Amino acid sequence: MKRVVLLTASAACFVGAAVLPAVFPAGEQGRAARARRDPGRFIREITRPFVLPQLWSKLADPVLRDDPAETVATLRLVAALVPEWLDGTIELAWRQAVELGREAGEPGLAAARLRSAERWLDEAAQARLREAGGAAAAAELWLTAACILTLRADRDPALAARYREQSGIDALERAGELSDRAAQMVEDQAIEARAAHAAVRVVASALRAGQLDRAQDLLDSATVRLAALRERETTARALAALRRLPPLRQLVGDPALARGFRDDPDLAEIVQAIEALATKRG
Repeated sequence: MKRVVLLTASAACFVGAAVLPAVFPAGEQGRAARARRDPGRFIREITRPFVLPQLWSKLADPVLRDDPAETVATLRLVAALVPEWLDGTIELAWRQAVELGREAGEPGLAAARLRSAERWLDEAAQARLREAGGAAAAAELWLTAACILTLRADRDPALAARYREQSGIDALERAGELSDRAAQMVEDQAIEARAAHAAVRVVASALRAGQLDRAQDLLDSATVRLAALRERETTARALAALRRLPPLRQLVGDPALARGFRDDPDLAEIVQAIEALATKRG
């Protein structure tokens, strides 16, 4: 299949190079000039109908699903043919990490699929950064990766453990890093709010998993990262909220102290997780 795709793409590129000077009739120098300025776009347009259907078939191939590197390579071809398709990039990554991850049935394979989706989104974001005005799209891709990582790690502790073994970093910590990176790219209040919420969410997720010491480490790391964005109103508020918290172990051991933070909207998710953990521990 790979050979067919590459041969088709090569043939289309050859045809495009051959016919490019002739497809524009006399008197349409403007269109010809635009094609000469962006021949890549012209080649993509004549290649898509031939190549994209085969790429969709590859992505539906059950053998390919178990080969993250091959999946990412296929997705790269899709991105090269449709570079402006941001929603499609996100949809494909979501399918790889969430839908196919749940289908995997084995935590190691699910973690590998999650990592391939994360890598795909990260590489797509890096590519967008090289384009003029691509910072907002890059931020959206990184936030999507952070969301997927948190969702999968929060709901599947076995997957989270295998992700950590395979990548050398905690999925929740990686999600926090990606969220902060997104917030640094653009001055957008909505993106900053999502990054700030991610800092709270990863701590709460670790608490729900019963990982008290890990939650404290993530809280400390989030505080350091948010401090780099403290001049922005939204992240400054989140930073101040996290700094109001006493040590998490103290909160778990003193329910009355934890209740004092119940009405703080910036800390509600962490407080709920603390109270649930305290109840579980009796």
